Amino acid sequence: MRRALIAAAFGLTVVVVPVPTASATTTATVPVIVCPTSLAISSPQTPVASSVTVPASAAGLVLYSATSAYIQILGPKNLACQAGIGADGTGTITALPAHSDNQGIRYGGIEAVAYPTCVSCLLILACPFFPAALKAARHDGYSCPVQPLGQVVHRLSSHTVAFSDPPGEYVPPASQSLVPSDSRYPTNGVVVYASYLYRGRYPNSTAMEAVCVLPASDHGSCTAVLNEFLTTQVKKFT
Repeated sequence: MRRALIAAAFGLTVVVVPVPTASATTTATVPVIVCPTSLAISSPQTPVASSVTVPASAAGLVLYSATSAYIQILGPKNLACQAGIGADGTGTITALPAHSDNQGIRYGGIEAVAYPTCVSCLLILACPFFPAALKAARHDGYSCPVQPLGQVVHRLSSHTVAFSDPPGEYVPPASQSLVPSDSRYPTNGVVVYASYLYRGRYPNSTAMEAVCVLPASDHGSCTAVLNEFLTTQVKKFT
């Protein structure tokens, strides 16, 4: 599923342009860092490539990866990363500064999550941004989280949104959102909520989110992180 390129920094206009063809794209090679990954179930381990080709805008970053490349995300170098793969197929990956002291990405970093089967998880993640998810969440008795008052949302397609939050926004931990609490940096992210027919017959949905929290001066890095997530990772789960 091809996505539009985005630029989603708070206070800047989001620019949506077509994804260029491979032949017209200047590329770079970046190393892959395999993160310690918690596994809820045993599965054969597929080797992960030591490097990948990315658009030139991502040069200087690295690709953080769960084992078997289950879920991956670009990010700045020298972060401490960890990943998880749940029994229900949920994938998570986080890369933070080593000094973050379990404070999440308040001090900067990147995170991503994919919910291919957990209904409550995917509806709670998607319902603030997608009316269909909100309707389904209410039907199933789930409360939809309240997003930050300063949040700016840009709809990129019927199943993809970009959002940005200014520094200092507070999101209660119970909101189950990846948006950090009281971060000193602006937050940029994308959320995908896709419905499809499993095996062509059974209605199913999946939701994914990627979040980038870096100083405003690193806006270009966040743009590269989120673009790459949309163009390479989403198709693994939809």
